[in-house]
Amino acid sequence: HPGHRRRGILSRLIRDHFAVAKRDGAIMSTLWAAEQAIYGRFGYGMIGECLELSVGRGVTLAPVEGADALSVEIETLEPDTHGPILSHLAASMDRPGSAAMDAEVLGWYTIELPHARGEKEPRRVVVVRDGDEPVAVATFRRESKSEGGVPGDVVRVGFHAAITPAAERRLWEVLTTIDLSGKVETDMFTPDHPLLRLIGPHRGVVKHVYDGIWARLLDVEACMAARTYGADASVTFSLEDEVLPENAGVWRLTCDAGEGGRIQRVDIPDT
Repeated sequence: HPGHRRRGILSRLIRDHFAVAKRDGAIMSTLWAAEQAIYGRFGYGMIGECLELSVGRGVTLAPVEGADALSVEIETLEPDTHGPILSHLAASMDRPGSAAMDAEVLGWYTIELPHARGEKEPRRVVVVRDGDEPVAVATFRRESKSEGGVPGDVVRVGFHAAITPAAERRLWEVLTTIDLSGKVETDMFTPDHPLLRLIGPHRGVVKHVYDGIWARLLDVEACMAARTYGADASVTFSLEDEVLPENAGVWRLTCDAGEGGRIQRVDIPDT
């Protein structure tokens, strides 16, 4: 509210949040930044972009060996039946850039709220299996649309996950060929998502690019040690942190490809 600006209220809230989070053992704080300028000054930074896609029905997808051999089920979404499948595949996603989701977040993809559904059809789920093992899943809902008497339903995809290239291809082949649909709309895609490579040149497919999650390191030493790295490296860097001064200083990070890092403070002698 304009009447409450420049009184330090947000600064106190953020600092209190950091203190409580660190007390509870958190090493990083993440959020969706409604206004970039606000959170940047507290040490948050964007760690990736998200894409919103609009894919036409029957789009040509590149062939992937083994995709046609996978079986497909399309059913009305039942939380008790399909929730464990979503959880299993979410936990199995190890592609760099794929989002980790806890049970509470995944629950929003299975809950059917009457006021949100309105007169729309029930939420559905596609499960792709390799034998008995689920290897891909997506939740979706069709919204009835037509123009000039020609059906053109919009298939809105919610949660989606695939753990092999063949499963990814089979999943999106099904979603983009649903009867009476005109297009598929979905979001939460990273710029390097496999679907974009399956589509090939994707002019007109990317509908919108927006900020992904913003992150703020609360404990630099713990964060640098917790993540894995793509190459061997040894880096020395200087860090300034006015909000959390315990992070400030000169650090040396050493790491091996595919493993966690080792980080320690470096004493720089006065000259």
